Amino acid sequence: MPQNNSDITRHFMLAAPMPAFGRLRPMTSIICKLVTMDASLVVTIVCLRPSVPMVNEEIARVPLPEDVTRRIRVIGMGQSEAPKPGSDTQKVLAEMLRTLPDDFLQIYETLVGAGSPTCTNTGVTFEYHDIPRISIALVDTMSPSIPATVKRVTPHVPIVSMWCSGVSSFIDYFAPAEYGGMSDFEALAKEAQKGGDTRALDQIFLDTLAPQNGSLRRGSNGLITYDYETMPQGMFPSRLPFPIPFYVQPLAGIQHVDAVLCHTTRGFESKSTEVLKQWWEVKLGRKMIFSGPQVPAPGSTKVAKISESSDIADPFKPIFTFLDSHPAKSVMLISFGSMFYPSEKPWIIESVLKTLLETRTPFIFSRAAFKSVPLSPELENFLADSDTALVAAYIPIKEALEHPSVGTFLTHGGANSMFESILAGVLDVFWPFTADQPVHAAYMSETVRTGVGAQPPYRGGKVEGTPDAVAAEMKHVLSDINSEVGERKRRNLEVVRHEMLEAMKKGGEAETELKKLLNLFSA
Repeated sequence: MPQNNSDITRHFMLAAPMPAFGRLRPMTSIICKLVTMDASLVVTIVCLRPSVPMVNEEIARVPLPEDVTRRIRVIGMGQSEAPKPGSDTQKVLAEMLRTLPDDFLQIYETLVGAGSPTCTNTGVTFEYHDIPRISIALVDTMSPSIPATVKRVTPHVPIVSMWCSGVSSFIDYFAPAEYGGMSDFEALAKEAQKGGDTRALDQIFLDTLAPQNGSLRRGSNGLITYDYETMPQGMFPSRLPFPIPFYVQPLAGIQHVDAVLCHTTRGFESKSTEVLKQWWEVKLGRKMIFSGPQVPAPGSTKVAKISESSDIADPFKPIFTFLDSHPAKSVMLISFGSMFYPSEKPWIIESVLKTLLETRTPFIFSRAAFKSVPLSPELENFLADSDTALVAAYIPIKEALEHPSVGTFLTHGGANSMFESILAGVLDVFWPFTADQPVHAAYMSETVRTGVGAQPPYRGGKVEGTPDAVAAEMKHVLSDINSEVGERKRRNLEVVRHEMLEAMKKGGEAETELKKLLNLFSA
């Protein structure tokens, strides 16, 4: 902190309890920007114990002066451990969230009472006796129970819901059906049970939220998709990656918030932005902010280490040596982020990798997802002997995407991955699982796939995957990428990229919106 805390006149808190890199990274980015813009602001980031190193590493990625970084305090809560490879997603999250209400309440009451909270990860104790009371609470939208706790303890503190994605996915989850959303699923499920439905309530929730009937639905962005495209992979035994309360509780939490901050631009999904305005701003009377994609601009950060305790001198040297050895736009990056992987049907990814080997398409395959499973020994041997393949425990995606040899990105389609690839001018091959990923896949397919021969995202029937079908689809994709079809898509992508960079430039829309946040609730 600065030597003289009398210079601090404002205090924001960020509650970021979800242990997902794809959420922690963009929220941390916003905090770094806010404290840079306002020298009188201190921000306390409250997260789960295992998330503390990730948050600190993200802060370290941004070239901030020491006096700025000292105005960011990171406090870990609870005693949960980081997920291990192969972990059961539902069990891990259920355990992490089990003690969250009590853990957060303890920290929040300490902050409000100007006490001395201790980070459960680092053991560092922070003093708050000379720090202003919290004036705005920034809360991860998917944080069960936290908005209600903030309002109960401090009714006067406004809450800004941090939605780490685009507009259409926010509407999908939280808006009523009249605006193209699915938030009615809880009421519909309970109504069905009252009407005599004998299924368990959790099963009714599941069938209502993730139907598999092949019916068409129109989203707020105007795109039509099949209902099963909401969760298309069947990677989870229950069809849902997270426990049912993970979906239900945020619906209750959103009722307590005063504003929503979407990590996108107003123009990227212009139709959905107008729908959000009519629902959120006009009907509900709440505020909305568009911070722009919270990924660093091209060339703006250094490559982060896997962790501060890593004893590997340069863990990413093999990756960039591999990229240096291949021609421009020839390499495909493959990563499903930290949370997702086709672990229920591992033969699918094996079929893709074998096809890439057969066609001698250079690729780097990441095993960063904690749900990843081992490949067959035979395929492992082929990969180890190939000069066109590299398997990595982790890929620094942003920096790798900016390498000139990278031409395509096979991705789950999370917001960070999508925005990073757009800004790098790299075509995405989408392999969506759930959450906002299917929305991004449909939207980008429509946005980049234009011109003669364009087909809507809901083309074809329900896919029944087989090894031969997956291989054939992959060969078709590779053929498109290396033809005029690929060139046309790259030209279309460049238009999207240019518009996004314009919004993100100094003095542009994104900076203006964040400045608006600083004064959003000023008297």
